[in-house]
Amino acid sequence: MASQKRDIRAFFTSAQRPEALEAVEGVSRNSDNSVDELNDHLDEDHEVAVNLEMDSDMCVSDEEEGQPLLKRMNSLPPRKQRKKARAPPVFPKKWLSNPKYKEWLRYDVQHNTMWCDFCRSNKICGVWAEQGTQNFRKKTLLVHMASNDHARFALARNPAQSTVVKTREKMKKQEARSYKSALRTVYWISSEEIPNCKYPSLLQFQRKQGVKDIIQMNRGKNCKKESPESFHELLHSLSEVFQRKMLNHLNSSPFIGLGIDESTDRSQEKHIAAVVRYVDSNETKIKTSFLKLSVITSGTAPAIVEAVKKILGDFSIPVNKLTGLGIDGASVMASDMNGVLGLLQRENPFLIGIHCINHRLHLAVSKAAKDIKNVNTLSTILSTIYQHVNNSPNRLQKFKNLADVLGAINHDNAPEEGNENIAPSLKYLKFKRIFDIRWLSVGEAVKAVIHNYQPLLILLEEEAANDEPTSMGLLEKLSSYKYVALLHLLGDVVGATNHLCRIFQYRDISFSTLQSQVL
Repeated sequence: MASQKRDIRAFFTSAQRPEALEAVEGVSRNSDNSVDELNDHLDEDHEVAVNLEMDSDMCVSDEEEGQPLLKRMNSLPPRKQRKKARAPPVFPKKWLSNPKYKEWLRYDVQHNTMWCDFCRSNKICGVWAEQGTQNFRKKTLLVHMASNDHARFALARNPAQSTVVKTREKMKKQEARSYKSALRTVYWISSEEIPNCKYPSLLQFQRKQGVKDIIQMNRGKNCKKESPESFHELLHSLSEVFQRKMLNHLNSSPFIGLGIDESTDRSQEKHIAAVVRYVDSNETKIKTSFLKLSVITSGTAPAIVEAVKKILGDFSIPVNKLTGLGIDGASVMASDMNGVLGLLQRENPFLIGIHCINHRLHLAVSKAAKDIKNVNTLSTILSTIYQHVNNSPNRLQKFKNLADVLGAINHDNAPEEGNENIAPSLKYLKFKRIFDIRWLSVGEAVKAVIHNYQPLLILLEEEAANDEPTSMGLLEKLSSYKYVALLHLLGDVVGATNHLCRIFQYRDISFSTLQSQVL
């Protein structure tokens, strides 16, 4: 049996198959010849490869052993079907953790195939999206990644790439944060009374400091929101918000007090300023707030009343809701006949006119000093000192140098543990100008002359030696005992009135507080 297997193996490995078939046919015609003769014939003519692996189908069973050899050879399968089956391909599972492939590469253990999640989720046609592939080669992955469909789907899945809607929403949120930062900047500039021209430089400073919202506010080289028009737009928007907030407070307040005053700017344009005092129902407190500044065509009582009604109408405040009107003592305001108070009382009989207490204090002091000749002369001396020193830069610088030298001398002569009234240095105090409409101007002017008396007297003596007329007249007045004593006396009196005037300017003041300050 074993020899027959070797014979068949040698037959199929012969390089010249036709000659072998002739030999086999010759052997079959002579049935008396044995298998050994066939082997001798094949060995003589051909070299036989005896190491070839045989399939199970080529083995001769017991049933086929008695059949002719040629019949058994013809029943064998073709050579291609006799090849040994290959092992199934093995998927490299390390690909699933590779950053390049882990987002889209998927592996089906049951069918031993890999497929693309991006392509399958978008339902495209192809092996990667449908049944998958067993071509487990790295080149296959690279070719698929370079395809147009996969690259497009991967770009859409990238977190850095958003849809148009999401991108627009993100831009809107960033724009809102940028405008909030710009509004805060505008509000700070307005509340601190900083000039509007400082707005661009302040934004530039915030960008250098790394304020992200201000940096993101730029929309290009020509759109930085730094122009004066942008500032006024933001300021107008901010004022509208405050007006709405103020409107809600005023509507909820049961009573409202109004204070008005007329003023003229540098361009000689007349304005009326309005301040309200109301009850905040949320905090149950009385609050004072600036209401509006309105331009008036003339300073007559009817024009002022018309402007006041327009301001009240902008905030939906009826005239009969007013309980008090704060005004100055001018007849156009305080007259109960044809003045502003009288015209408004015709519509609201319960309206009470209140003369400004600070204005009345100023009038009382000025009227009391008007009849004293020496006080009027001293007032003229104070105004002359201001003009004489401040209007000349050379004279002002000489005065400052004298103040510095005298301050250093006083500092050297001061005892280590001495009187607290002795200043360690004489600081220069700017001379003040006297204004008839400013209540604190007289007191500040007197204080400056008393503080700078020593260097001022030395300066006047040096200039008087050179026959300077103004210095000679001022030196004569300031060297006399009468005006020096009057200067200190007026300093004490006006100092008390100025202190009382500051107390009157408090927003929340009561009569009990005033009593302790006056007595």
